[in-house]
Amino acid sequence: ILTQTISDIEIILVNDCSPDNSVDIIKRYAAKDPHVILINHEGNEGPMMARYHGYSKAEGEYITFVDGGDTLPPHALEQMVNEAERVGADIVSGKVKYIKDNGEQYDWTNRLSHGRDKVAVFKSMLEGEFHHNLCSKLFTRAILQNFQYRNYSNLLNGEDGLLFYQIIDNSSLVTTIDAVVYEYWQNAQSSSQRKFSESQMDSY
Repeated sequence: ILTQTISDIEIILVNDCSPDNSVDIIKRYAAKDPHVILINHEGNEGPMMARYHGYSKAEGEYITFVDGGDTLPPHALEQMVNEAERVGADIVSGKVKYIKDNGEQYDWTNRLSHGRDKVAVFKSMLEGEFHHNLCSKLFTRAILQNFQYRNYSNLLNGEDGLLFYQIIDNSSLVTTIDAVVYEYWQNAQSSSQRKFSESQMDSY
């Protein structure tokens, strides 16, 4: 994230009771760079609340999300911001490069063949051509902070879609760019990769 071609950014890192030494690493970066901001959760609240506390604190004009272990191409934020400003979009989405453990790579594309208003976007989502993942998308701060969304603690599965459908319902213009803006690194231990369990059923 620190290698982005846009330098005027704030990097809000939410520590959701990480069991490793992530906090020490973050504190070292924060001591050197005022753009790095740390939020500590007193108890584990899950990814949905981590994102909520992060975007609630954000002061920038645009907001994007990055999960632990994933990366951004250097021009990702600049490309999305330029498109958002060019067309006045509430949300800009790009491609995701999926990198498997064995080194195999392929791109997830996002298309909006029905149009760019919210009804058209819902159609594209339901048809599977526009993905509801939050990462790889740029949001205006207003679309996130000016509305009350339902967020749940310790929701381990489906949290992206649950929030994204709410956000789309308040959007006026959504658009896409033909560029990879997010690099998703497969992690066999993540909750989205593990076999279906009873706790996942509770989340759904």
